[in-house]
Amino acid sequence: QKVRYTMASEAATDGIPEDVASMWKTLDPAIRAALIASESKEAADEKKEASGGGAEGRRAKASDGPRMDDTPKFIGGDSFIKRTSNPQWIKVRSNVYDAIKERRQQELDTKVPVDIEVTMPDGKVLSADKEGNKYQSWRTTPLMSLA
Repeated sequence: QKVRYTMASEAATDGIPEDVASMWKTLDPAIRAALIASESKEAADEKKEASGGGAEGRRAKASDGPRMDDTPKFIGGDSFIKRTSNPQWIKVRSNVYDAIKERRQQELDTKVPVDIEVTMPDGKVLSADKEGNKYQSWRTTPLMSLA
């Protein structure tokens, strides 16, 4: 029978014989600590053996778990078993995208454009594109100023 050591002044009485408990009380605290440490090391070694040789925390070198090719299921479940043209989820996604695009366009239409100047990395300041169209906030994009 294994004895569980505790640092308490009185040993736990859950299954510990009285003679062991009385001996525990008389031990020097440093010896108690050494016994507890050795018990912890033994428990860790047992756990290491039970977990397959202590591969925890290190790179696995061999696999002993189930393999993907052993199972008939596909990644993603049954969502792509049968291909259909124009599935329902594409219509839903398209409707959501169109609603967001319309809302963003309404927000952009309410913004008041202001003439701006764009300073290039070389220090050159631009206020209009090559065709003479003025750069404006909420209308001009960085790509437009490079073209």
